[in-house]
Amino acid sequence: MKTCVALLNDWWLRQASPSDFVDSELSIDRISNENLNDKFGWYYSNEALSVHEILLECGVLDEEIRLGKCNSCVWVAENDWIYCKAFNDLSNQKGSVNLVFKGLDTIVDVYLNGSHIGFNSNMFLPLKINITDYICESNRLVLHFHSPYKVMDGIVIPEGLQGYIKPKQMIRKAHLDYEAYLGVTPYLTPIGIFDDVYLEYWDKAILADVDISARFSLHYEDAFISVKIKVKQIENTCICKISIYNNENKIVAYSGNLYFVGDVLESKELNISNPELWWPKNYGSQPLYQIKVELFEENLLIDSCSKNIGLRKIEQIGDMRFKVNGTEIKMWGSNFVPPYCISHRWLSERSILTLELAKNANMNMLRIWGEGVPYSDELYDYCDKEGILLWQDFFVWYGFSPDDEASRENYKAECAYMIRRLKHHPSLLLWCGGNESYMYICSKQARGKQFGYAVYEHDIANLCKELDGERCYIVNSPYGGNYPNDALGGDTHYYNGADYNAGIEYPVFVTENCYTTALSKKSMLRFMTEQEIFPDNFTDVLYPNMDNPYFKLTKDRVSFRYWRNLPVPETWRPHMDEYAHCEFWGIDNFYNANSVDSILHKYSACAAEYYKTVIEKQRCGYPSYDHIHTRRTQGHLSWKLNDAFPSINFTLIDAFMEPTAAYFSIKRAYQPVILSIEISDHINIWGVNDTNEDVSGILNFRLFSRFENEVVKDFSVPVFIYGGKSKVFTTLNQLGSVSRECVMHAELIAGNGKVIAGNIQVFEHERDISFPDAKLCLEMVDGDLVITTDKYAHYVELCGNDNEDEFGWYFDDNYFDLLPFETKVIKVSGKHTNGTITAKPYFSSLPTTLNYTL
Repeated sequence: MKTCVALLNDWWLRQASPSDFVDSELSIDRISNENLNDKFGWYYSNEALSVHEILLECGVLDEEIRLGKCNSCVWVAENDWIYCKAFNDLSNQKGSVNLVFKGLDTIVDVYLNGSHIGFNSNMFLPLKINITDYICESNRLVLHFHSPYKVMDGIVIPEGLQGYIKPKQMIRKAHLDYEAYLGVTPYLTPIGIFDDVYLEYWDKAILADVDISARFSLHYEDAFISVKIKVKQIENTCICKISIYNNENKIVAYSGNLYFVGDVLESKELNISNPELWWPKNYGSQPLYQIKVELFEENLLIDSCSKNIGLRKIEQIGDMRFKVNGTEIKMWGSNFVPPYCISHRWLSERSILTLELAKNANMNMLRIWGEGVPYSDELYDYCDKEGILLWQDFFVWYGFSPDDEASRENYKAECAYMIRRLKHHPSLLLWCGGNESYMYICSKQARGKQFGYAVYEHDIANLCKELDGERCYIVNSPYGGNYPNDALGGDTHYYNGADYNAGIEYPVFVTENCYTTALSKKSMLRFMTEQEIFPDNFTDVLYPNMDNPYFKLTKDRVSFRYWRNLPVPETWRPHMDEYAHCEFWGIDNFYNANSVDSILHKYSACAAEYYKTVIEKQRCGYPSYDHIHTRRTQGHLSWKLNDAFPSINFTLIDAFMEPTAAYFSIKRAYQPVILSIEISDHINIWGVNDTNEDVSGILNFRLFSRFENEVVKDFSVPVFIYGGKSKVFTTLNQLGSVSRECVMHAELIAGNGKVIAGNIQVFEHERDISFPDAKLCLEMVDGDLVITTDKYAHYVELCGNDNEDEFGWYFDDNYFDLLPFETKVIKVSGKHTNGTITAKPYFSSLPTTLNYTL
């Protein structure tokens, strides 16, 4: 019978000088006689953690590295490290034993009881070693991790690639580990163990692989589940049984006995009548079926495998157009990037909270960024249950990809592993060859050199077709059109501040759209002082700068680091990525800052307004004068959902797990049904319905005078919109001349009186508006926060405080506008059950507070 035993507790670590040899005869007795918790001695950990994590636990590294300030720990990855673990073999079983490492980062020799038993050089693949001939009653496991930087010194770039490929690209280790792109300064290069280590005992036989696929009859009356089973046996005949359970844990299909002799691969197709279909979020429910495969010998269960699947049919019907179960879908979401970068370990609580916030922001797609790291099954299981579609990049990144034989074999091995591991997940919409490789090849940086295409167009493409032919494969991101980042074809990385692309107002599909935002004041003060946020000598005014120190000529190209002349304090620059400075688009539409609060408001509100404008337009999908009514835009993904380290960049959820103003703007713009007020040659009120249900109701429109503090014009009109469509409901032509001092308010009311969608729009930029001093009223009603106002309240910010703890308060809306005739009902969640809630419109003089008790 197969048994897995985790190697927990009592791990030892020490620094080693870079070498090809390690003393594999280390013993725990010898370790205990050496100095502990010393830079040149041994460090103890109760878990199998990465080197940085253990050194943090032992006080060797400063806690400031959790804030991304990593100058003091650059030395860690420049050295080799030795792990040692003693364990006893407690099993009385006869048969085989595998030693399994789910995550090793990256180049490591493995020794057991003095013998060299294995080597790893790819962090994207697990390592499984048969140790049957090495294990004994008392064992010593030694891991020698080699410094990637020392390994680079010995790498010889393949012929023809010199000058185009760097040594770090020859190591299958995450690209982000060598740079500051995700907010760390100057960089943090993890090394060591980052996932489970365990022993896998088995005798008689084992399930080596279980592969699942599904097809449907014409009208989905029947689902046919194909289960391919690979059994590895030592001897004797085994019996395999397949059972399929529905959501109520009832068996809906059963295989009977399947007989296996020797190492074989068998396939069995099972039928489910009237299957419950799995749908993406906003289009239906997410019923899951459990497929259980059990292996028996003489009525003894010796191995089993269980996988959850969702029954759905995905079709690509055009350029980035997809149908699920015959219904065309639109996709709105963000890019999921590593939520923890001190190591590549999956932090369950933090990661699931990030996914919860994505779900609550009305996202139905996440892109698993190709310059990231492998993630736990927990991510995919969560998305299966919540209906969040996944755009899964393979781990290939910006720049040329080595296409020598060894590198191509490495790519193929890790891609094959990913496909086999993940293909059963219904949330997985498509595979993508990697991030921005084609965009790089066509850039000036490539200097006319072109190679590496075979990796994407042949190797990975053929693997996807062979192992998962039912799913779409996209060669790279961005890709399509007349050039790799063409907004008129394929997917686009939308960097509005750095580049202009034709058709960008209504692109086909946006896989990255970034805009720099400040964080909340409480988050900014965790890594900057008030003096750094708004220095005494800073003036928020633009002057020509002909000698910009950040605009410099290098041998290969002009560096555009901070090339835009924008009023950002110099003290912000250490916390900003080089692209962040480009993406302050339209900042001159806001008041000049003169304080800490005003500069944070300016850079947060500008991002929120940007996303509202861009996403609403892309949700509509075509200009109002296009009477063909074909929605060009199929989806929009912001860059990026989350941060591991605090920085001033493009994040929606900061490193302290606090949603930014941009997060809430996107949440409102991503609602399944929205209203959008477009001010152009006419004022158009759009409706967008991205569900598979038709929507009807009453559209109420009000024109509210800020000066008179009352509704001056209004009308109501019945409206209807089909599922999956967008349309102009009406214009404001009937109102005649409309004063620009007014605020426009629209809401869509269902027949039962429920508000389906709403929107508020002003005519002028914020810096041109005089705001009233609004006073809010707060109360708790049935556990919800209810807010009203006496005047137009702009950019209402909600904050919580529980004994000086301002973090972990989650409001289902924030940074919103409110009019006197509205009642805002907000759900409050998070870790706090008591405290004070404060609400304040930005341009009002006084906040309103409420004592909160759950």
